[in-house]
Amino acid sequence: MRKLSLILILLGLACPVAASGASGDPGSTPAQPQATTLAPVTVTAKRQAAAFLDTAAATTTLEREDIELMAGDSALDLVEQTAGVFISAQLPGGVNQGGMNGEAGLRGLKGGELVLLNGLPILASPANGGYDLAMIPKRMIERIEIVKGAQAVLYGSQAMSGVINIITRQPLASGGQTQAGADAKAGNRDRWQAGVWGDHPLAWVGGQVGGQGALDQVKVNYSTRSPYNTDLKRVEDQAALVATRPLPWLSLNYMLNRQESGYTRAYGKSPASDYQTDQKLTHNYLWGGVDRPDLRLMGFLHYSHMDLGYDYNALNKPNRDEQKHHQSLGLDGQRSSRLGTVNLLYGLRYVYERQHDTDQDLSGSDKTGYRVVESYVNHHRHQGSLFAMAEWEPGPDWLLSAGLRGEAAFNAEQNSDNHQEALPQLSALYRLNQRQSLYVNLGRTFRLPTFTQLYSTSATIGGNPDLGPERGWTYELGWKTADKTYAASLALFHMAYTDKIRYLYNNAQERYIAQNLDKWQSTGVEAQVKLALGGGFWLELGGYWADPWEEDGGVEKQSGPKLQAVPGLSWRGQRLQAGVNAVFQLEREDNLDDYCNLRGRASYRLTDWCRLELEADNLLDKRLVIDGNMTPGASSNYEVLHPGLNVFAGVSFVF
Repeated sequence: MRKLSLILILLGLACPVAASGASGDPGSTPAQPQATTLAPVTVTAKRQAAAFLDTAAATTTLEREDIELMAGDSALDLVEQTAGVFISAQLPGGVNQGGMNGEAGLRGLKGGELVLLNGLPILASPANGGYDLAMIPKRMIERIEIVKGAQAVLYGSQAMSGVINIITRQPLASGGQTQAGADAKAGNRDRWQAGVWGDHPLAWVGGQVGGQGALDQVKVNYSTRSPYNTDLKRVEDQAALVATRPLPWLSLNYMLNRQESGYTRAYGKSPASDYQTDQKLTHNYLWGGVDRPDLRLMGFLHYSHMDLGYDYNALNKPNRDEQKHHQSLGLDGQRSSRLGTVNLLYGLRYVYERQHDTDQDLSGSDKTGYRVVESYVNHHRHQGSLFAMAEWEPGPDWLLSAGLRGEAAFNAEQNSDNHQEALPQLSALYRLNQRQSLYVNLGRTFRLPTFTQLYSTSATIGGNPDLGPERGWTYELGWKTADKTYAASLALFHMAYTDKIRYLYNNAQERYIAQNLDKWQSTGVEAQVKLALGGGFWLELGGYWADPWEEDGGVEKQSGPKLQAVPGLSWRGQRLQAGVNAVFQLEREDNLDDYCNLRGRASYRLTDWCRLELEADNLLDKRLVIDGNMTPGASSNYEVLHPGLNVFAGVSFVF
């Protein structure tokens, strides 16, 4: 398997080099690529529109036309197929497991990424920092921008290794053509999906429902004392998005994501411990305000609610039911102005976070009997920040920038520390010519502890209100090039952080307590190539090679895959569009098997208003390990498994 993966990667690397020697017109078909698509404008890298060659950071942008050609249902699927990103999840497809959901690590490090919704920090849960990208449907996404490296001066806490910005669909620009559409799809494993949408200059409105059947043995634990298997119960999803622009400068948006799921856990050696869960999870996102090129002032609100029920097979064990309520609300504003040759961007942000849970735990034993112990969790805090970034052009070939952010967090609990951080960032970009640029970028980053790390009081782990933030620096040196038929980038990076929060066993409290203990870092190289081959064919390749590691009790261990690559080939014709791409994760952490997932998607336009669609996941139908830990001697060895070949077909209509 490893040899086949390496051969495919080497072939993908060789193809752009061979093809870049070709010259001439790539073709005059309607699918002829445009330079603006190969090197798109990005907004996330500078918090305002900037050309690909004028951004001093490694950037990846998925436009709507790219998204349409990619297999997958959700934002999590799309992010996994981009350079520098790797996915880990406790259940296939990123299905939430009692608050644990799929996460997207960058450049071999987990937990250093900040995930945004339309540039706003409203996706992450204040309890554990998790975000449910798997619940955001592909149909509701206009574009995805991923920026690696130092971004804390623009976005604050959590933007350590980079930023992932999910940008939702918006109303048509003034004068655009009003459209409406519908689609229905079905596949193996009782998978189905249906949706409708409408696009008008005043509003974009859409809704989607779907689901999949139960899956057996999606997670296998190999414990010698108490091994168990986890089966995923049927999943039902609903989503809706309303985006309005009643005035050219006023934007109002609401998105709903809802999921019903659950899982069963079977202990082979002790069936009396078997149990099953049922969970209902709802996310409500609301944001809007003034949205102009020189002034942006947006209010935002995220409210999530989870009902989580545990049903034990043993008659002497009572059932449990938990309620989790999380809220984040705030205000984010920025203003841009120009002072001579200096472009100045400055702004502010306020965020209020609250966790309000009702938890239940079992106390007792088989001999003494069990009882349900109920506890109430109520935590909240305030965050405020100011930032400024100055960009200066001392000459036609140079672009220099310097920025500073001041951020403070105020915890409401009397025994918790408050935190203040000063975050500088510097970058320089030199334009070699009209098609190439060099850049260097460095900045200080930090991440605040979550409510779970600060205040958790479970039977096995405990919080620590004296925790401080995780801190560090990121450094990057890069090269970019772009023309009408190609775009490429190469970046050398070093990310080094300290005070990593880890749980250490406390004999007095007889449980694991969160502590600021260790270091973690990643050093390597990331590359991306996008090439128009002519005749409607496009070739893409991206990925990284790095040496990511973290300390565990003072001992260094690998923290993520050392090699990630995403080669892909697509063809865009007048009627038929098709694409195939692979996702490689090689030399993975925790002794996990190499991961190679081959995906494909095709669509055929029968008429101007009707299109047939077909896509497949895990085309080779291989045994793929999504996540886990198979380190010899570890306290728990387990694997999260991909269910196998998934085929999805359907029809879509546009009017």
